[in-house]
Amino acid sequence: MKYAKALSLAVVAAVALMAFIGASTASATALYSGETKLGVGSEIDASLPSGKSIVLVDPGGEELDRCSSSTLKGTLENAGGSTATVKKKANTTTWGSCSFPTTTTTLGGLEFHWIPGTWNATVTWTGFSITVNTIFFGSCVYGVESTPTHLGTFEGKKVAWEIAKLLISIWLKKKLGSNLGCPSEAKLIGEYSVTSPTGLYAAES
Repeated sequence: MKYAKALSLAVVAAVALMAFIGASTASATALYSGETKLGVGSEIDASLPSGKSIVLVDPGGEELDRCSSSTLKGTLENAGGSTATVKKKANTTTWGSCSFPTTTTTLGGLEFHWIPGTWNATVTWTGFSITVNTIFFGSCVYGVESTPTHLGTFEGKKVAWEIAKLLISIWLKKKLGSNLGCPSEAKLIGEYSVTSPTGLYAAES
């Protein structure tokens, strides 16, 4: 009986230790271009590749807006570390050739969380919103709050001539300033190519 109890306690302790180790290392993230770790102030530019679009759809899958031109540009305000993730401040976010006039209301910021065993990272978005001036619903403002919201996945490429990607799939909530007829939420879906720097990937810091 004592042996079983001791074994049970040992198992619990081992699980707790593994959870602690996982929690302490999961946030260890850095972005690299080749062998160079990107520091604070480093610029990252991404845009829609030729022939691709970014779309905004309502909960029923109906398309609200489509843009065939878009850029995401920003600088690192936190380069990451052994217990920190990488944070990128958005400097400009542009939308072009859209179904309706589309503008960025608030820029917000992105955060990269390295996925162990890969060159990739999950990405969250904080404090971002856009305004779409539709014909049917009027002006619709969608965005995320101050709490980090899952944006999508960054697919890193360690080889310089391969293009890293940012795959976006995020639900945005209707915000103040929207007309009553605007759907309560909308999903933003798209795929960006990282144009600078080349050979960008995520790894343990």
